[in-house]
Amino acid sequence: MAGSGQPPVAGSMKTSRQMAEELEKGLHAALLDFVREALLSWWRAHGLEYPWRSYRDPWEVLVSEILLRKTNAEKVSSRIGEVLSVLRSPEDVLRLREEDLADLLRPFGMQRIKARQLRGLAQRLAAEGGRIPEDPEALSALPGVGRYIAAAVLCFALGRPAAAVDTNVIRVLTRVFGVKPERSRPRADPYIWKIAELLLPADHPREHSWALLDLGKKVCRPRRPKCSECPLAAVCWWNARRAEGTAGRE
Repeated sequence: MAGSGQPPVAGSMKTSRQMAEELEKGLHAALLDFVREALLSWWRAHGLEYPWRSYRDPWEVLVSEILLRKTNAEKVSSRIGEVLSVLRSPEDVLRLREEDLADLLRPFGMQRIKARQLRGLAQRLAAEGGRIPEDPEALSALPGVGRYIAAAVLCFALGRPAAAVDTNVIRVLTRVFGVKPERSRPRADPYIWKIAELLLPADHPREHSWALLDLGKKVCRPRRPKCSECPLAAVCWWNARRAEGTAGRE
């Protein structure tokens, strides 16, 4: 498959719903297998390293992901240890005045918003006995969490096969599979999430998810993607259309 240079998903762009239904029916099983294997091999050689990727405490992953919102990952990487040494638990958050909490988070930007999110999260957890839920719906319903952070906690902290879909992941999936989201906000498109879930392997879910995130950041960039360096180039719908000079016309 990889050597043919022809993407298995041929023809015109499809909606995310159409592609999700095709994948669920097993119509592109060989493609899914190839993408999984290629992603993992690429990540083992080229994956990024961040402190939070070694965290297995759900609270530490929650804090890290809230700080990462609209913030440069390298900036969070250099200060996350300092923050977690102060905010070791929800109770530690509640002991701080909101002004002091905002000052602690100032280096990450949006400090007042993030301080309110962390305080609201800590208050809810404290009211429920301090335990972080492991049910996806209960976790995503926590203040400041949502579906992506809930998936990140389940996958990155607990090693469960939960698909974490952000803008980078959406870009990789829509280009490789040649799909157009059903909604104007792709992150709210349930079929994009379904495609990510169908692609996610039961084994190595952490590494697979990090590979998608890193590929979208390093290679499958919004502008000037490095298709010649992409491990999925041979099976990518968008790359085939780019070579024809027709990418972006649909």
